[in-house]
Amino acid sequence: MNHNRKTALIFAALLGAGVLTSCGGDLQQAADTRSMVAEQRIMPAAAEDMRGDLNGDGAQDAADAQLLLQYYAENTLAGNSLTWDQLLGAASSEAADQAAAKRALKRYLDAAAEGDTLGMIEASGLGDLLRMTKGNMKTNEELAADDGLTVNKIDSYTIGEPKTDAQMLKEYQEETEKALEEARAVVADNKAAASDIRTAFLTLSMVKPLTKMYAFPVTLTQEGKTTEDAVLMTCDEKGEWRVDAGVVTSLVRYITKARKSSVNTAAKTVYNAVSSAMTDMDSQDVKVKLLNGDYIFTGADFENVTQQMNLGASTTKEQQLAQLKYLISKYFPTASELGMISVRLQDGICIAVAVQKEFSDDILIGTYPRVEDIPEGMSVTEAMQKAAEKG
Repeated sequence: MNHNRKTALIFAALLGAGVLTSCGGDLQQAADTRSMVAEQRIMPAAAEDMRGDLNGDGAQDAADAQLLLQYYAENTLAGNSLTWDQLLGAASSEAADQAAAKRALKRYLDAAAEGDTLGMIEASGLGDLLRMTKGNMKTNEELAADDGLTVNKIDSYTIGEPKTDAQMLKEYQEETEKALEEARAVVADNKAAASDIRTAFLTLSMVKPLTKMYAFPVTLTQEGKTTEDAVLMTCDEKGEWRVDAGVVTSLVRYITKARKSSVNTAAKTVYNAVSSAMTDMDSQDVKVKLLNGDYIFTGADFENVTQQMNLGASTTKEQQLAQLKYLISKYFPTASELGMISVRLQDGICIAVAVQKEFSDDILIGTYPRVEDIPEGMSVTEAMQKAAEKG
């Protein structure tokens, strides 16, 4: 998924794409619907209700036409047994959700018009975003009092008709669950850094799965200038609507950070395993300096390995290498789950390690000693060599 494109959709590309916001479109759809009724292509039970204001909202407009078209599609095309009352109930529920989302958006924009930082924080996900990315536990009140946060006051605003996007909601739900899975993995990793565990706990406590989403076209006036944008409103599993201030899109960065931390931790674990293996062999008078050099292994190299018996001063390099694989799998049982491992041995000790781990949608390399910037396309051996330079 192209996350830059998704961000653009949130803040720009949805502009003006609200459902049936064009008056001409409303009239045409209503006319088309009535033509269908006249030609008796809509079920008679629905046609009997074609008296104008089908949803009882006091207006005869495109909303009524949409209901009739949906009734026709559900019953005639899809073959479902959706009653008119059920359809109106679903439409009523959708209208209630849209109204709740719009009220939350209005609170946010009213706060922006009043220069109310706290109000903006409480009507949006900004507080959680700052806590998750900054790693602090400041309350909304403390964040609002921070001189580093300022409100760009607006003079006026208008809110357009909301647009739903099932695909975007699905993508957001997937990103949210992915971030939660990564956070759970970090918390469960007893070798993870304290700062990473703290961030993971914050993520687990603040990120809630999304259930619904609307994009509202909004027109703002600031200092005589008018700007148009789309504001994304999200509803979590607790039924709370709020302005998405970047919480979900920030999860993409968090996922990458958490994954990077996990592969660096794996590299450190491999380093410890190799160091322990070399120490074990050295204690048995094995001439471990025979293994000096660079090695690359795959996860398969640590499957079905067997212990080499009767090690000693006469043990060959091949026997040492086989024992090294066995001991790595002993000290790091999940080494076989890694894609590739690159190791440098020098003077009988481990100097540097790099590991490559595959995720469902990415491949990352971690090192020990740690290399912060590993360019895309760098091989696991090249990464190990950079780590060796730091050792």
